[in-house]
Amino acid sequence: LIQPEVANAAMGKCADFAMALAEGACERFALDWLWTGDDVGGQQSMIMSPDTWRELIKPHLKRVVDVGKANGVPVAYHSCGAVRPSIGELIEIGVDVLNPVQCKCPGMDPLELKKEFGQSLAFMGGVDTQGLLPNGTVAEVRRETARLIEGMTSDGGGYILAASHTDPPETPDENIFAMYAEAGICREEIFDRAAQIRRTLQKVPAR
Repeated sequence: LIQPEVANAAMGKCADFAMALAEGACERFALDWLWTGDDVGGQQSMIMSPDTWRELIKPHLKRVVDVGKANGVPVAYHSCGAVRPSIGELIEIGVDVLNPVQCKCPGMDPLELKKEFGQSLAFMGGVDTQGLLPNGTVAEVRRETARLIEGMTSDGGGYILAASHTDPPETPDENIFAMYAEAGICREEIFDRAAQIRRTLQKVPAR
């Protein structure tokens, strides 16, 4: 870091804001989990060295994670890309769920991550959005999703089925439905749940 004091002060301000949001959410809502994170991984590696991440990001991220822990809710962390070097330390500071498991990046094979970290960390994602979902056939999507579910849940669960990133707009609807169908969730159930969520949101009073 060229100006570590400035960088740490800026990150501290960001963490202050994130903590205030997290504390407010925990006070006002019955949360299933606390969601935090930001992208620190690129397609081939982390966008900063692990040492820089450890100095600049980790201590401030821990402050946000601690809010969830203090309120008794699991903490989910999001970062795209090749974040393998940071996973052990994410566990160390209390992260419970890693998303989105961008499986085409080096070190991010979901089944390998499950073997190494699955006793301490749950995973959300891993169904490839760079090749499989936008370009694969329904049969290919179902086959790969089945393989992923079997491998990620064979040792006590700890897996949330999801894509490895936001589905690109060219993704065929049938491939999305195929992914969830392999987990036993049919198209009609997806539509019913979406309608329930919309009705719930319509009842939330404006503040």
